[in-house]
Amino acid sequence: MAIDPDLNFGPPPGADTSGQYSLPITFPYQPRQVAPKELSKVGTTNVDENYFQRKGQELFYTGPQLVNEKGEIERGPYGGSYSKLQGESYQFLATISDPVQRRDFLLELADRGLYEGGKPSRSGFDGRDIEAVGKYLLTMDRYGTTAKAGIGLFRQEFSGGQMSGTSIRVTAKEDVQKVLNDESLRLLGRALTPAEAREAVRFVQQQQVQRASGAQQAPALSTAASMAVTQGREEEVAVQGAARAAEVLERLIGR
Repeated sequence: MAIDPDLNFGPPPGADTSGQYSLPITFPYQPRQVAPKELSKVGTTNVDENYFQRKGQELFYTGPQLVNEKGEIERGPYGGSYSKLQGESYQFLATISDPVQRRDFLLELADRGLYEGGKPSRSGFDGRDIEAVGKYLLTMDRYGTTAKAGIGLFRQEFSGGQMSGTSIRVTAKEDVQKVLNDESLRLLGRALTPAEAREAVRFVQQQQVQRASGAQQAPALSTAASMAVTQGREEEVAVQGAARAAEVLERLIGR
């Protein structure tokens, strides 16, 4: 898979390094399931009440803070200034204390294209290593997950080898699209646009990968599809629901 151009960073020597390497404030984060206790963080660590959504008994977070593998809002985004991203990349590499594991991780990044065809350095802390890890961390910002929690999503999006030797199976895109189409017609009274469909498929598969990575039961395909169709379109769903109710009432009166 080609690298997202938004992931490219790293000014040439002597260039201005004050630029921002972060997502826009309007970025449409996918909902990540979080533990109910995370509501207690509202008002702290930049956690806004408006970023929470409920779906039945489950709670989802849609803000820019990063969610870990335990469903906890752990920290803010990795991106920011160029120097901040470099520092985050170095610190993340330093947390992998085993040199063999660190080498395996960097080889996986290379295998999935984050070295732009190159290879990790011998030390593992060279400029090209820091840049590749920076791209990985920016991808985590896009997922809204911590670096550890998002590895499954990364492996799903960027084709290549598996560091752990195991794979996470998700429902085929074609099958997801069929269920999404049914749910869209039912909830919205229309088909999703191609762009909406792509985002919805990504959301459904992301839910499956995230649950599998955390050894949790993934929601039923129809449930995940309903969530994908509804998110961000609550008013449209409500209008369509009212229209259906009015149609049923009209039929009953006409009998």
